[in-house]
Amino acid sequence: MNSVLEHAARVLDHQPTRSMEAGSLHRRTVRETGVELGFPAFMTAVRERPDHFAVIPPDPVVGASAAWDSRHRSLYQAAMEAAGLTQPLIVLAGRCMPHDDETGDAAARPITPADVFGDVHDALTHLLHAADPDEALYAAVTRALEELHAARRLLNT
Repeated sequence: MNSVLEHAARVLDHQPTRSMEAGSLHRRTVRETGVELGFPAFMTAVRERPDHFAVIPPDPVVGASAAWDSRHRSLYQAAMEAAGLTQPLIVLAGRCMPHDDETGDAAARPITPADVFGDVHDALTHLLHAADPDEALYAAVTRALEELHAARRLLNT
């Protein structure tokens, strides 16, 4: 099992966002390792390693839509599938290193949420400056920045 999870971590580490949909990661990992492992067992193993992986559940409305009119449910589910939002997202949850403080000793203090938010803000700002304002990337990054600031406000209350 460790070889499968190690390979999954390597796959995620080579993704630009260090994340993939669970089904895609499972298929690729099983194909590339040659290990026969069912999807439920893969997900159980991933969830048992929170030091390596974070599992972000899919949109909860997908499951709640079972009571909807069949036409509306199928349209909604098709739209969610097209957007890639029907499967859990698996994120590589590697350990972050804190920035050097004034003394130059990175190990002098533990990493804080402010450090992580700062890194995310820097990355999003870099993407924002690199994107053309008419591109979908620009709009997506501006939404991500709005969500980042909302998350910071929530944690600071």
